[in-house]
Amino acid sequence: MKRNVLLLFLSCLSISSLFAKDIYVSNSGNNSNDGLTSNTAVATLNTAYALAENGDVIYLNGTITHSQAFSVEKNITIIGQNNATLDGGSATKFFNYTNVQDDAYLIVKNVTFTNGNGMFNTTQETGGAVWVSGSGEVTFQKCNFTNNSTVHDGGAIAAEIEGTLNLLSCKITNNTTFVDDALGNGGAIVAGIGGNTVNLNIYETLVQDNKSNRQGGAMYIYGAVFTHIRNSTFYGNRSSTQGGTINVVSNSEASTRFDNVTMTFNGNANSVKNCGGLRSSNANHEFIINNSIIHGNLSKVQNDGTGDPSDVNFVEYKSIEINSSIIGNFVSGLTEDIVNDGRVLFGNEETRPVIELLPIDDNGIVSFPDHSVAANYGDPSIVKADNDHPYLVDQLGMIRSKLSGSIDVGAYQRNGRVAVEDLIQDETAPEQPENVNFTEILDTALELEWDEAIDDVATEYYTIAINDEDPVITNEMSMRYTELDMDTEYKFTIVAYDFSGKSSEPLEFYQFTDKPIVPLVPYNLAAVEVSGNSATITWEVERHKGLIYELDVYGRWYETEDLSFELTDLIPNKEYIVVIRTRTKESNQLSEYSELFSFTTGDEVLSLDNHAIQLNAFPNPTSHTMNFEVNASQSEYVVYDLTGTVVAKSEVFGNTFELSLPQGLYIIQITSGEHSISKKIIFD
Repeated sequence: MKRNVLLLFLSCLSISSLFAKDIYVSNSGNNSNDGLTSNTAVATLNTAYALAENGDVIYLNGTITHSQAFSVEKNITIIGQNNATLDGGSATKFFNYTNVQDDAYLIVKNVTFTNGNGMFNTTQETGGAVWVSGSGEVTFQKCNFTNNSTVHDGGAIAAEIEGTLNLLSCKITNNTTFVDDALGNGGAIVAGIGGNTVNLNIYETLVQDNKSNRQGGAMYIYGAVFTHIRNSTFYGNRSSTQGGTINVVSNSEASTRFDNVTMTFNGNANSVKNCGGLRSSNANHEFIINNSIIHGNLSKVQNDGTGDPSDVNFVEYKSIEINSSIIGNFVSGLTEDIVNDGRVLFGNEETRPVIELLPIDDNGIVSFPDHSVAANYGDPSIVKADNDHPYLVDQLGMIRSKLSGSIDVGAYQRNGRVAVEDLIQDETAPEQPENVNFTEILDTALELEWDEAIDDVATEYYTIAINDEDPVITNEMSMRYTELDMDTEYKFTIVAYDFSGKSSEPLEFYQFTDKPIVPLVPYNLAAVEVSGNSATITWEVERHKGLIYELDVYGRWYETEDLSFELTDLIPNKEYIVVIRTRTKESNQLSEYSELFSFTTGDEVLSLDNHAIQLNAFPNPTSHTMNFEVNASQSEYVVYDLTGTVVAKSEVFGNTFELSLPQGLYIIQITSGEHSISKKIIFD
């Protein structure tokens, strides 16, 4: 009997799934239609929901006027098409999720929620756009929440679900609780105030320019909320009091984890201790912060955007772990009980880590140049990959390559060039690399390069082996081998790999090293293009390959791999003596010195373009102060004594300046742009 009941139950499930239907909503629809095709679409989401049953999919097309909120108590999916937008006209919120069925769910994709005002019928509620309570799992994917408001908590979203709320690749912007002097928390999101246990996942999401008239410019976390924020940016959010970005309160057991988060340019109007960035006063809250930037957030923000640095303040907490992250003003400090990997850059109100961040761009990304400390500062081993695939991505869904053992810190990956969607569908291996070329062939070294291997998505790295030894991994398209045997043939094997791990066929080729390279003595030294402050020295050698040249000019050493070298900043009318020797590039063997060679610089006054720059010095000679006039509005000068030592240098803004020097003869050189002039001056 039990078996028959089970079979009947499974049959019902199959029939329910089999007869799940699609329902269409369009701004050109009519609510008297059946909604079962795009040509018979209904006009409102409310009507489509009334027609829907568990398992159905509702398609929204274009901008839909939403005039009345409703409760979602069915398992449905809502998918937007053609820039689907629900516009509440500042008269209503959109819906409350109150579903408590077994395995309850709601999935919403590609929909913009705008101009919601928190009103459910005639009652003002939390969540300006939506209120998520009930149970199960609710997912908003690639959705926008913009210009929503409420006089209570959660300008866009209120999360009180006994279950999970996922915000995936969303943009949550310009929402507010700053309405009619109301004291609402969480300019964008409020989580946990209903007493349920909430799992809140915010992945690859932008939270920008939200405002709270009280606490938590972006988020207000109260209660048993277990939050995981990954690859997301918080920018430009503001609160009146505590937590310009996120404020964590209550005494419930809870946790917050950051993986590759960027939090910058947020602020509050209150004190530094109340924090413009992340603040916690929950003694039972656990924090993990990995590969994240919390920097450039302010307190006491003024109308012109200035304020006092204030990034993180853990007033109360249960435990904290911070790894490979950059924190500006760590108000509460990196105390002994905070677990860390020794790679946490942090400061205080007076001194903070210097990190170059660029203004947020149209994609919602705070990027940085290659030389920024944020580049390659992250540790990929401590970051959780997505549940749906094994790849690490950034805010834009671009793959973070783990090849070098490091990734960028924060939500953005500079070299992210492959989208995870393309990678999951990748079924083709890369082709062999082409145009292998040996750029340098020496007696004990070989350097080679090749063109990028062709792949339908992108090549991630190469392995290259010499003489069937263990291969070396590189994401460059060149390699240099040293300490090789002279006049010996070597075998090389290159294999290209794409981001999905597929490999090309091995490419094998051979190359001999050169015969022994020995240091040779340079000869036929000469000086050409001699002027008052520069000269080019040339020379010859029997065999140029694999040699480095070391020049000794009055005890000043220079080196080059060319057969000439330009000497600059010389003194006019002065004799210079030059000797040169060679050094082998790989083995560092030295030759004997060349024969002594001397030359004399030219006249005492030189202008590379006499019409472009002119210099007057008066009185010259003088025993006091010498005045200078130069026909350039901005320049710089360098003064040398007769030994060639710099005794004075400065920038000049304007056409005149003065100098006072000890008794002696000097050479002053004035430079403006690409032009320079030198002159002898005397202090007697």
